[in-house]
Amino acid sequence: MIALELHVTTKKQQRSHTQKLVSLLLAEEKEAPVPVPVRTDVKSFRAVEEEVIMLPSAPGKTVKKISIILSLMDLSEIVPPPLELNYFNQEQILSLIQQHQAKSDLVDMRIIDIKSLHKFINKEMAMANIGLSQKQLVLEEMKLILSFALEQNQAREQTEVKRSLFESWHNMTDTLLLSCQEELLPKEVKFPLLLELANIILEKALSPKIIIEVIPTLTSSLLTIFSHLSYIHIQNIKKTDPVLLDTPTMRPLLTSILDLLSRVDTSIQSTRTNLYGVLLYYFQMCRRQGDVRESQDIYMRESKATLQSMTMSVFNSYGDSLVEIVCRDAFDSTNIIQNLSFSLLEQILLFDGDVYWLKTINILGYLRYIVDSLGKQDSQLVTCVRQGGTTLEQLFYEAKISFLTRVAMCFKGPELLSQANLFFAISNMSFIDLRPEMGVLQPVSAPVNSKSVSIYSQLFLPLLRLLL
Repeated sequence: MIALELHVTTKKQQRSHTQKLVSLLLAEEKEAPVPVPVRTDVKSFRAVEEEVIMLPSAPGKTVKKISIILSLMDLSEIVPPPLELNYFNQEQILSLIQQHQAKSDLVDMRIIDIKSLHKFINKEMAMANIGLSQKQLVLEEMKLILSFALEQNQAREQTEVKRSLFESWHNMTDTLLLSCQEELLPKEVKFPLLLELANIILEKALSPKIIIEVIPTLTSSLLTIFSHLSYIHIQNIKKTDPVLLDTPTMRPLLTSILDLLSRVDTSIQSTRTNLYGVLLYYFQMCRRQGDVRESQDIYMRESKATLQSMTMSVFNSYGDSLVEIVCRDAFDSTNIIQNLSFSLLEQILLFDGDVYWLKTINILGYLRYIVDSLGKQDSQLVTCVRQGGTTLEQLFYEAKISFLTRVAMCFKGPELLSQANLFFAISNMSFIDLRPEMGVLQPVSAPVNSKSVSIYSQLFLPLLRLLL
């Protein structure tokens, strides 16, 4: 509701109303010591929002109300106690419970149809030959089964309420960051607020009891936050007296991001996509730390060197396991994650003065694998040039060439590329011979396909830069 109201007031330029909403969210309060209770009634979302916003002050540090709302959200998963049966076969009963599921009328989720389950069990028991001595045990276990089903439904409903509540906060924050002008939300207020929100989100995402379904939305919020952090930092760097990123602030953030990347399941593609985007924004901020006027060069170079050293010490502290994770994503994942992984590897090599990552990539065999994969892409690249159309394969190829170009700029990089048979792989790529302006794709008298020329240039020029 707040997100919708904020969006409408900013669109209609109702400045006074917008300012009241922003002041409400950015008001400083004492941090509350206990999380907000979550109701199972899905219709009570607005009431829960109002309770959080109107929470009384409590002893603790002073934080902004939007941070308090996030901190008070309990996003831990509710796990009912396991079902334990003596008379009934437990596996069969659990399978039966799975079969008696239906879509809920209140929320977009499936819940156990307890009435249908009860009716089915009664029908089966009526046809079964149960002795008098076991009848009481059967009745007790039937109650246990139905109670277990009820607890499962309650847990699912509470999980859905928690997920929806965080999505509401996400929409509200997204609207606040995107819609509010700088006069309402100055950079001096926005930057530390974003850092605070990022820390809270990462703390929740790393909780061992976190609801798995909430993690993609958490990382999506984190990506939005880092995009704004990067923009503000780049704008700030251009000032006469810029405020720099300090190592004590960025180290815990980077460590938490890498912890989450190491823990998150590879099947949650959206989460990994968001985390790679966050890391690329992080490197963008670090890289732009030195982009200032000559009068500040010495100071900025020292600051950038310190930040670079800290960044690589954190990355290197994860050892070969993190290298394996990023390299596997670069080859065995969706096209988007593959491109982002190569972009991240390129940024890491740019910062890695000790070439630890390059040595590890080479020792683990990934550098040779990248070079060999160029030949496997050759047929798709030939198709790109002939048809004159851009494909995902072309983007993946460009990401590889960009990474290999960065490798060539590293210490001993050319030697490692030569050992990986880069020149042999390139010499066998047949798309290089398909120069459209030379009449290879059509008769010399025919007009040149401008799209094919453009695609050929996009494929060949990066390769030429790599060789030079």
